[in-house]
Amino acid sequence: MLPINEGTWMTRETRIPERVAAIQSLEAASAGERFRRLAAAWRENRGPTSSLTEMATQPEYQHIIGMGRDAVPFLLQELQKQPDHWFWALVAITGEDPVPPEHKGRLSEMTKDWLRWGKEHGYLEEVNAT
Repeated sequence: MLPINEGTWMTRETRIPERVAAIQSLEAASAGERFRRLAAAWRENRGPTSSLTEMATQPEYQHIIGMGRDAVPFLLQELQKQPDHWFWALVAITGEDPVPPEHKGRLSEMTKDWLRWGKEHGYLEEVNAT
């Protein structure tokens, strides 16, 4: 729960209208800037959770998916810098899943699989995914 003011509390969910308004204000920004700000807000607002469903249904994450293929290079670059749970978005946008069953649930292996995919499909020039 987050404090609004003395004696009043709200959960992350009650802040969604304000978060959506902030997201809508990014529409004039470049795709890269919009992605960076959405990703930062997603990290901040998701809070401590292990639920992939909860992470992926946050408004910022959904707006990243809504960016479509424009978001793919930024998602892959994020995985290069700092692996995180971007796989749901990548599958939703690309319609592909290069992660074999034996790598599911293993963040570092899933990251390598997606970075390899990104290089093979021309989204990344260099990939340290060997």
